[in-house]
Amino acid sequence: MASSINSNAETRATAFRWFWFANLAIQMGGRSWALALPVLAIQYLSADSRQVGYLTAAETVGPMLLLLPAGVWIDRMSKRYAMIFSAVSRALLIGTVPIVWLSGRLGMPYLYIIALFVGVASHFYSIAYQAYVPLLVGSNGSYRANSLLTTSSRAADAGTPIVIGFVMKLISAPLVVLLDAIGYLACAAILTRVPHKEEAHASTSKRGLRQEMIDGFRFVWSEPALRVIALAMVFSNFFATALTTLTPILVLQTLRLGPAGLGSVYSSVAAGGLVGALLLGRARRRFGISTLLTGGLVVAAAFSILTPLAASLPINETRLAQAVLIASIFGTAFGGVFFAVSQISLRQMVCPKDLMSRVNATMRFVLWGTMPLASMMAGLSAHKLGLVPTMWIAALGALATVWPIVGIARHIPPQVADSAKAHSR
Repeated sequence: MASSINSNAETRATAFRWFWFANLAIQMGGRSWALALPVLAIQYLSADSRQVGYLTAAETVGPMLLLLPAGVWIDRMSKRYAMIFSAVSRALLIGTVPIVWLSGRLGMPYLYIIALFVGVASHFYSIAYQAYVPLLVGSNGSYRANSLLTTSSRAADAGTPIVIGFVMKLISAPLVVLLDAIGYLACAAILTRVPHKEEAHASTSKRGLRQEMIDGFRFVWSEPALRVIALAMVFSNFFATALTTLTPILVLQTLRLGPAGLGSVYSSVAAGGLVGALLLGRARRRFGISTLLTGGLVVAAAFSILTPLAASLPINETRLAQAVLIASIFGTAFGGVFFAVSQISLRQMVCPKDLMSRVNATMRFVLWGTMPLASMMAGLSAHKLGLVPTMWIAALGALATVWPIVGIARHIPPQVADSAKAHSR
């Protein structure tokens, strides 16, 4: 099922505005789970590095297995209803955590299960979200819309982890996740207000699931620019995931900064992303999309070197280590926004609308496919080799795997590059 939004300009503007509000609701109320999960595992359940790796893997292995069929299913249904279903599902799943904790039965197996299903629901939302944006604004308006959504999301998220970190100290990690449940329910309620008109295309529902999944892979492989981006993401995301998996261990166990310290570190992700999003519009007017893709990934990889450097500082230099770590994550997020918004917008400009969800699912499969393995290997390596050596291997690996994206300019169709620049003005 392909979809198309009502072409009336006023309806489009109203629809995008409500969609924007829904996105803000998730950003403002949907970040406590990401912060509370490692705290629950490490501080409440005394998880070691291997268990933290398994927990991170649980968040990604379910989505990896279901991503491709999810793309087909979402292409056959209303994108808006798919997002509503995802938001409500996550609210219900996360809402069980404080109940189980109060009953005294919270353990790592339960966290593995909840993390797995929350990860699946999150990916359903993301696939539908990325397919819905061009329906609201048109393919040519995708770059500008993605930049606006990213900027507002990062602005809403900028101080959230710090606030959640302090609130966690007051009401405990198992209870603070209720903020996420509220945010997801608010998002679902706002999405019901989006005026929309989505039309079914019978051709997408008459073919087999396997063939439709293959269509997504085939399109990505046939588009040279998407093929290069996918190759770059396979390698760079593997090492980035390893660093992300080990960062809470560095903050909570090695540096002993507590939940508030972890909140301040995570806030640097939003701050770096916000600065990147604010500068992205000006950068788009000055540079081509290929430069933004390459430059964003290079900057993100270069700043990741600071994370193992922070871990290598003497134990009595805790505050300096925290500052270096914050700078690392800030810079990585800054470059990551340039790369992420550019590659998503490029995809939305070159992909037919009736194939969008399947292509999104294929790209997310590529992006997330290595994450379970990276998480488990990072946890096992940290257990065997130590935290610091593992972080250095991951950071140097991230820097070395930038090479696939270099030279992407020759693969981007001129009309797409010109359209991206023209609609950024």
